[in-house]
Amino acid sequence: MMRSNGSIRRRLVAGLMVTAGCFPLAAAHGENLIEVYALAKESDPVFRAARFDYEAATYAEPQAFAGFLPTISFEMTQTDTQQKIISSKNTVYSSGSSRYPTENRTVTISQPIFKLSSWRGYEQAKAKVRQASSLFGAAQQDLALRTATAYLNVLAASDNLTFTRAERDAIKRQLDLVQQRYASGLVAIASLHDAKARHAMKEADVIAAENELEDMQQALRSLTGKRVAGLRPVRDAIALEIPEPADIDKWVESAMNQNVSLEARRQAVEVAQQE
Repeated sequence: MMRSNGSIRRRLVAGLMVTAGCFPLAAAHGENLIEVYALAKESDPVFRAARFDYEAATYAEPQAFAGFLPTISFEMTQTDTQQKIISSKNTVYSSGSSRYPTENRTVTISQPIFKLSSWRGYEQAKAKVRQASSLFGAAQQDLALRTATAYLNVLAASDNLTFTRAERDAIKRQLDLVQQRYASGLVAIASLHDAKARHAMKEADVIAAENELEDMQQALRSLTGKRVAGLRPVRDAIALEIPEPADIDKWVESAMNQNVSLEARRQAVEVAQQE
């Protein structure tokens, strides 16, 4: 069953709103998933190309319908004749020079009664529009998935950086303690070198975590077109509900009937059959 583009859009917004429910709305700063998705819809080059392709494809149907409409043509010719008669036995024409204009106007109206190619072309155009709508729906779903993935990757990288810095600070305190005990002659120099090595390794982990966060932020920026100052974190308590119905076969059947990528393939077959 074909899903209209408006239905697909409503389902996507509803899904994002459910997902955005995992993020606190009371945060003073930072953008939530819905806001980031809105930015991505305006800036992501892949989605914008899909949207322009869809808008261009919608003109196929009215263009094909033009084959059923009458055509009107207007033609006008204007001739200026100049003649010189030396002699003539026809009394209508007198001898001498004469000049006169001639004007001809023609209006032609054609209305096809039945033209099979026009009907086939119109049906094919409608299938192309349905195909373009499905492809655009798939692009919307893909953008929603890519946006949510990039959003959560930034949050995960930020949490990892916070955790890594906390580990580094804890190891630094241990290093300070070992240095004090070494200065007092309570530990061997090997313990001091071991503490320094562990602190240096954790410093390297912090730098790697910072680079990872920067990479994730750049990936999100490629979607939104700008650097997002801050993101709202995930709620501490998230209710995970069991899908209804709890039957995998029902979900497979639903996917077979409503998946927009499959629908686009079906319409491609229809276009080929009309051809």
